[in-house]
Amino acid sequence: MIHTSLTFSKFALNQLLVRDWFDGYAISGHTEWSNATDAACANKEEDMDTSDPEPLTLPTETWEVYIIWVNGSTNSVTLRFVGDAYSDQLSQFEDLLQHEFTKKKFEHLTTGMMCVADYEGRFNRAKILSIEDGKVNCVFPDYGDSVTLTPEHIKRLDPEVNRRLPYQAIQVSLYGLQDIAHTTTAITALRNLTLGKTCIAVPVNWDENASFLSVVLFDITGDRVININEEIHVRYNFTKRRSTISPRGL
Repeated sequence: MIHTSLTFSKFALNQLLVRDWFDGYAISGHTEWSNATDAACANKEEDMDTSDPEPLTLPTETWEVYIIWVNGSTNSVTLRFVGDAYSDQLSQFEDLLQHEFTKKKFEHLTTGMMCVADYEGRFNRAKILSIEDGKVNCVFPDYGDSVTLTPEHIKRLDPEVNRRLPYQAIQVSLYGLQDIAHTTTAITALRNLTLGKTCIAVPVNWDENASFLSVVLFDITGDRVININEEIHVRYNFTKRRSTISPRGL
């Protein structure tokens, strides 16, 4: 059954935003994660930062999404939604972040703090994961990236400003790929077919006890609609093309 509207609980969203990206970063060589970093990011609902915005309300039925990250150790990808209600609002919000960074004074930084980060000339929301040897490790909850910055590039974000826009990046699992998700062939195919691309996602099911919402991804940029989940299975020689799920209107 395909849901028509979905909203993550704050606890579920908070888990998706931080902890479950880390294995993928470590595998790719983005950074090394210490036990201290892992412990700092183990979120419990009662310990959540009260400055967090409301959870992201998901679009209905079919989603236009941009694939930010492919996790190399689990059956999951990190994505953000595109379109007027998402990309445009994020762009406007980042203009506000730049203004906030310009007017704010530098303050003492602590683990778990929500900040504005000046990274390569762009201004992003950032959650501090750890501070070690004068370096600040943080994650961008609107993009899923993890970076290490020096303190002069980070300033504390006013909680009221932070609450103005839900965190935009979420992590989802790919329906039907559980058995082959850890294989090199499947991971390589998934990266080649999705990473850095805009796709259509169809939610398939959401189990409150599961880690992620399951989706089927479609590439509609070419002459034919490609069911990416199915294509990965075909490349792995596990099945023939037989999908009965398709994005509405295609």
